[in-house]
Amino acid sequence: MLNLLTLLAYVACIAAGNVIGVAPENQHLYKPDSNGNWACLLDPSVVLKYDQINDGICDCPDGSDEPGTAACPSTKEKKQLFYCANEGFFPKYIESFKVNDGVCDYDICCDGSDEWATGKCPNKCAIVRQQFDEFVEKKRADIRRALQIREEYVKKVERAKADVGKKLERLQVEISDLEVQIGEENRKLKAAISSAEELDSGEQGALEEISQLSTQLENFISDFVASEKKSRSTIVQLESLLQDLSENYNPNYNDATVKQCVRLFREYISGKEEDNKPESSFSVELFKEKLKSLKPHLQSLSQNMVSIEPSIGNMVHHYYMKLISTFKPKEEQVAVRSTTQDNVSNKRTIAIEEKIKKLDKTLHSKKSEASIYEENLLRQFGTDDIFRAVEGEWVHRKIGEYNYKIGYLDSIYQDNTLVGRLTLVKGSTLHFEHGAKCWNGPHRSAFVDMVCAPKSRLVSVSEPEKCQYRFLLETPIVCEAKSDEQIADEFSVDPSDL
Repeated sequence: MLNLLTLLAYVACIAAGNVIGVAPENQHLYKPDSNGNWACLLDPSVVLKYDQINDGICDCPDGSDEPGTAACPSTKEKKQLFYCANEGFFPKYIESFKVNDGVCDYDICCDGSDEWATGKCPNKCAIVRQQFDEFVEKKRADIRRALQIREEYVKKVERAKADVGKKLERLQVEISDLEVQIGEENRKLKAAISSAEELDSGEQGALEEISQLSTQLENFISDFVASEKKSRSTIVQLESLLQDLSENYNPNYNDATVKQCVRLFREYISGKEEDNKPESSFSVELFKEKLKSLKPHLQSLSQNMVSIEPSIGNMVHHYYMKLISTFKPKEEQVAVRSTTQDNVSNKRTIAIEEKIKKLDKTLHSKKSEASIYEENLLRQFGTDDIFRAVEGEWVHRKIGEYNYKIGYLDSIYQDNTLVGRLTLVKGSTLHFEHGAKCWNGPHRSAFVDMVCAPKSRLVSVSEPEKCQYRFLLETPIVCEAKSDEQIADEFSVDPSDL
């Protein structure tokens, strides 16, 4: 049975022609018929007396006869709602089970009408309205500032991307140039190898011809030496006879022939002797011409030898000394010749190969650097690539007994303990995983929910499950323009100020 206050309130509403808990636009649904009766809204077959509305007894199957009480429970199909007029603010609906429960639900019914039967809750809509207006004004100002900061971040991102793009373009040009250089050096290397092979063939012919010439020279020298030895032997005998004649002849003996012979011998002895050269078919001049024609081949061989200005004289001297010396065994000559030929070809090819190696090393380094820039440009950094602007930034705050440190695109630390490393960016939420293992528990992980604000600030941290954290982070990077309706939806009453 309703108490006296309930009855008075009920009578006042009836007198005013309004049904408690029903919005003005739906009051017509609660008009009685000509007989003073009223039918349930969803089941007109159930007809009640008009005074059975809001009598605290649920008579209609759909609960429509108790819009102002908690008599009819809500169902999955239909919630029972009570209308709060909230004059001076915004009208709202509260679930019927909260009506007349002795609790002032000012966040929904600032006019206290949900406690119409108890009379415990005076109208606070004026205060709530003031709170709301202040909230909206501050929220709009915060959003404006945050959007300005975000716009600066966007510009920063554009500059950063442009800078990365320019660096990548420069690297691509350098890579292209290096590839051209390497191609050119490879062509040089191929030509050097081919030239060395041709030179080897030319050297073989040159050495064979030199061998023939040296054989002729050797034979000539041998003949010359033999002839000279024979001549010297004869000369020695003649000198001995003439010496004896010169010393023992009788000067008083007037023999003109003898005197003339003695005189000529003495002149000979004093140094006026004539050379006795053997005749030979070997032509020194022809030998010189032959060596001259082989000069180009000899010059290539001389590149790995002692630097001596090529000349016919020193070449003749070289091969003369070689011929008159003791020849090395044939296998040693082959080894020396092979080494010389290797040096001729290797000296040039090794230099080219070394240059190619250096160019290849530089090319590899440039390509690695370019791949980093390419990956950076392809990587997703959220809407407008906004997270590029805060890459490397950290947010610090001590909450409770722990110091927390959050790196937007890096990791989270609780003091020195790793909570997790970033693995996913989804909308305004960051997911961090693979943190340090909890004692007798899982590896630490965390979600960071970001909300719009002019400055980055860690608001709160919770641990819904063991070693699984939830952070609330204010930051301008997730800010978007909002309508008045969206701002209003974020408002909540501050009960401490009522």
